[in-house]
Order: sequence, then structure tokens, then C-alpha cells
Amino acid sequence: MESFLKKIKRQIDLLLEAGYKSMDIYIFMLFNSNDIDYKEMKMKLEQCRKWRTQVIDCRYRPLDCTEDNYNPRAKFQESGVYHISTNWTDYQVRDFRRSVRRQNIAIRLNLPNARYVEGIEKKFIKI
Repeated sequence: MESFLKKIKRQIDLLLEAGYKSMDIYIFMLFNSNDIDYKEMKMKLEQCRKWRTQVIDCRYRPLDCTEDNYNPRAKFQESGVYHISTNWTDYQVRDFRRSVRRQNIAIRLNLPNARYVEGIEKKFIKI
């Protein structure tokens, strides 16, 4: 994985040299696949936080999956309701998505160490 991260970092550095801000750089991450497990994806997400780059996450499902009843607002869904890869769980899918959202908020708000603070976005938006 280290050589993979070096390649990504080299691309980020090229964009930074071209004048982009790190918070304007997005890393696309496909998660919930059998190729990369939850733990490795969380490590990659943590590296993106250190680089202060935002993440676009995409939940993997096979091309032959014609019906998908994933509900992002549900707290839990039974196995078989939507595609969950063999080395992921419903909890991990939801936690990864939540982590990406929170990390992106922290980066956009330029929080120290890009660490999310519960409810911080409400302080910046007057409702």
C-alpha cells in the first residue's frame, strides 16, 4: 500500500504546484469491495485527512445487481437487503460513509488537524 500512497501523493503534489489548494483536491474511493477491506479503507481515509484532501466515496455493488435497497438513513439493515461484500458489514459501510462526510466537513471548515467536532457545521450555518 505504501507505493500506492506515494503515487497518490505525487499526483497531489503536482496539483499543489499547479496552484490548487489541498482542500480543493478530491480523492475518489470505491469502498465495500472484496478487494479492499474496511480497515485498509479507513487507513486510506486517514491518509487523505493528513493530506487535507476531500474524498468522494462510492459504494461498490456488482454490475449484475439490478435492485439495491440501501437506505442511508436507516440505522441498520439486514444482510441481503443491499449488496454488502463478504469482508464488510452493514455497520462498516455506514461508518465509512459517515467518516467520509465528517472528514470532508472538517476539511472544508479548515478545522485543526481536519478533525470533525460533533455538530460543528451547525455553528457555521445560521438556521
